[in-house]
Amino acid sequence: MYNQNGIANKCDELQSDAFPTNHSIHDHIGHTSGKVNLSLRKSSSAAIEPLFWVLFALYVLIYFFLFYFQSINYAGHFGDYQSDFNAYILEASGINSGLPFPYRGLIWLIEILHCFLPMSIASAIAILILFAPVAILIKVILEFSLFNTLNEIYHPNNLKRKSMHVHMLISLLCFSLLFLGSIYIPQFSPFFYRNVQSANVVHNQTGMAARTFSVFAFVLMSLILSNIRSSLRISHLIMFSIFLLVTLWVKPTFSTVYLPVYGIILFIEFFRNRCENWRRVFLVCLAFVPALALLLYQYVIVFGQNEGIGFQPFRLLETRTPLFILQAIAFPLYILLTNLHSFQSYDRSVDGISWRISWYGFVVALIQRYCFYEKGSRINDGNFGWGYILALFFLFITSLIVWVKSMKLRKSYTYHFGAAFLFACHTICGVLYFTWTFLGGHFYI
Repeated sequence: MYNQNGIANKCDELQSDAFPTNHSIHDHIGHTSGKVNLSLRKSSSAAIEPLFWVLFALYVLIYFFLFYFQSINYAGHFGDYQSDFNAYILEASGINSGLPFPYRGLIWLIEILHCFLPMSIASAIAILILFAPVAILIKVILEFSLFNTLNEIYHPNNLKRKSMHVHMLISLLCFSLLFLGSIYIPQFSPFFYRNVQSANVVHNQTGMAARTFSVFAFVLMSLILSNIRSSLRISHLIMFSIFLLVTLWVKPTFSTVYLPVYGIILFIEFFRNRCENWRRVFLVCLAFVPALALLLYQYVIVFGQNEGIGFQPFRLLETRTPLFILQAIAFPLYILLTNLHSFQSYDRSVDGISWRISWYGFVVALIQRYCFYEKGSRINDGNFGWGYILALFFLFITSLIVWVKSMKLRKSYTYHFGAAFLFACHTICGVLYFTWTFLGGHFYI
């Protein structure tokens, strides 16, 4: 059994500015009766080595120029840096963009910075303040999850030795997650993004700004659900409720996808064993009340000016749609199929719950993307696709953790080569797509 108090303490430390020094949130994948068993135990400290800060500085610098070019529609090598920035800048300037914006977190921050800076600089810095910390958060999560496993692989005969090379490898994996995209196969689809979508996009600033808070909310709820049958900490529920509200105030994508998932999980948990756990389930449900109230307000603002939400099964379905989906989730699907027994074992650790929730969220996002649409003037905007993009991002994070943790016990070179090959393909294609957009290419290629 793992130490639940240790997990709780780690969540508090993760929320603070200082990085934790002892005990990991989750550790290695063990093997029991032919199944992968996700478990927790004491781990090394989460280290942020110099390589990470060098990569992070480059990451921030590159994105600053990208956001700046987008804010002024700079004429780049391949185009004029098209994005959704114009609407946000108009709203921040006090000009009606013609679009309803009940989620004004990013716009407010631009307005504040514009008091001291030119609008183009203020816009670029505002999105960076909200978006860039996701790199640090992903780094810390991967350190918690993967360091022990990788260190034992790297130093099998000296487990007390802590290798800086492992921290550097984790940094590379971190930034791979932040750039990877769908696998580009011209024979199936001549596009990097159109039809196939991507886990990382650069043209929707509110979606990017909400990503840091979405990751916090995702991790916190996984932690809460892993403890729901034993003990709950009110501080975790309060933090989750706050982060959920913030994600809604920046962009409601996370809530539209994962609130249905959490609702179904809590509904099943409520009736488990004759409702013996109803008090804890009720407490968790209370954490959703403020977000649900804000989501209802946003719905009235957005769809009060249109005709509402339409439902038409498989409205966007094409003959090659299954291939498009496969291009987007090749690596996560490979990890799922090769670790199916682990997925079905319903492991209660944070890693196990996170992995399952990421797949549940993907299914919900897939249904929303292909079956729901906005009526009225925004019928062709495809705004139900933003949840699909966010779900892909979480799917890659949790699948990477599952794969790396399986390295210590699964010695099949074929299995690991297949996973590494697919992950590399996603990363290379994502970097190519980012390079195209960074040079001014249209994002809808």
